[in-house]
Amino acid sequence: MVQYSSNLIFGVEEDEPIKYVPGISNAIDPVQFNLVLNLFLDTLTEKASSGDSLKKFAAGHPIIILNLVAPTISQDDGICTTTAYYCWKCSDTGTYTAGDKYQENLNSLLSSFSSNTQINSGFYNSSRGQDSNKINAIALCRGDLSQDSCQACLNKSTDILLQNCSNQKEAIIWAERCMVRYSYSLIFGIKQEDPLKHVPSPNSAKNPQQFELVLTPLLGILRDRAASGDSLKKFAAGHATVPGGETIYALDQCTPDIDKQNCSNCLKESVSEIQTCCGGKQGGRVLKPSCNLSSICFFRVKKRRVKLEQDENSEDVGLVEWLQYDFETIRSATDDFSNANKLGRGGFGAVYRN
Repeated sequence: MVQYSSNLIFGVEEDEPIKYVPGISNAIDPVQFNLVLNLFLDTLTEKASSGDSLKKFAAGHPIIILNLVAPTISQDDGICTTTAYYCWKCSDTGTYTAGDKYQENLNSLLSSFSSNTQINSGFYNSSRGQDSNKINAIALCRGDLSQDSCQACLNKSTDILLQNCSNQKEAIIWAERCMVRYSYSLIFGIKQEDPLKHVPSPNSAKNPQQFELVLTPLLGILRDRAASGDSLKKFAAGHATVPGGETIYALDQCTPDIDKQNCSNCLKESVSEIQTCCGGKQGGRVLKPSCNLSSICFFRVKKRRVKLEQDENSEDVGLVEWLQYDFETIRSATDDFSNANKLGRGGFGAVYRN
């Protein structure tokens, strides 16, 4: 790239002009493609932005996982984007006037979460204003996110929430990686299970009975581990294998301002609901203000195992780690992208086994 101008351009972020160059082929499965691509680009963004004054660059080669399930829109409380990456609920309990003190406090409080570099636990709760203009808010990032990824998710989610719930005095948004909620009522330290959003997978499990027999105890184990967390983090992730080759990855999380018993109860009820909303499916999500749980299943051919670094909150492999292998791990897993490990080629690149 070469750029010149009569204006100062050094050290200045510029987004225009912009040019889009789409690929010439369509993705075989656009939903799966977008899910993997978004997570992969997030990883490269973090690596590139961490560069020095001489180079800010990152490149990689995503591995495409077979039968990766992307949740679909459920038909209960709240609204979701097409891929259910963002779901939100605007309360009808009251409205504010554009430009008034309530809106000023709301914008100021929510923006302070995404810009706060002093908190690295991924949990934010604070208030702003007085009397009828007082606003209470909570933000929670998934327990395995880096601080940069957390803040990026909060920033994007806040924008979407304020755009879709403009003038509403109470609202919540669940993103794949974080949650933001605000209210004029007291919300700290209180278990709240409404509004509720179910997001089932579109695909059926190969063997629903065996799938449920593995999923239920897995979620129970993770529930106990998450509830035993401290006032900064109540999160647990892990996986289990279903006879026949399916692997279930799951996570349980509560806002850490509620106590152990309330967290356990919230997740226990969510397990019952995932059986109702998503029974027989290859996973799903149950989203509440005080807790959430997710499960997702995939099947892939295995030749040998690559040992990944273990996180203290995850059993062997975290929910994000199995999607976001770094480039060197992928190179090792595929024998430097050997043709012997190549399964075929899709509309967006080669597909390998490890």
